Amino acid sequence: MNRTLAIIAALAAIGSQGRAQTLVLNGHIKGSGPKDRSVSVVNLYSFEGDLHESVLQRHTSVRGDSHFRFELTLNNGYIIEVISSNGSHKRVVVNTELMPHQKLDRSTCEVSIDIADDDKWGRDPEDVAWINYNPTTSCFGLSDTFWSTAALTD
Repeated sequence: MNRTLAIIAALAAIGSQGRAQTLVLNGHIKGSGPKDRSVSVVNLYSFEGDLHESVLQRHTSVRGDSHFRFELTLNNGYIIEVISSNGSHKRVVVNTELMPHQKLDRSTCEVSIDIADDDKWGRDPEDVAWINYNPTTSCFGLSDTFWSTAALTD
């Protein structure tokens, strides 16, 4: 086999197995404006099966309008928890499961969490939003609805 064919064969083998193994989650903590001096702690937990048996993986502190970034391994479960000094407490469950037949067009996901808005989501710490794979867009994204984790354990 000549050198060119060997390189093409190697690239084909990598391409068939080489889809991204991580999801980069870029988060934006949206405060009340440029003068917002609230401090938010962003915790990343991992879990297998039961959300209530999660393990802290990483945490960071941000001030006001800020950004955070986590690299998440595919086919795992995560919880992102934001606790702000203004009293806001919001959680997002991230399901990075990707079936073998599903393709991933983007290995990044953008999420914005508004700590200044006293919307329905976040009044109860058991309320969570969800990020999961959307087969229509072939990307991960934030769902339009939220659920109570208390209902998931009943």
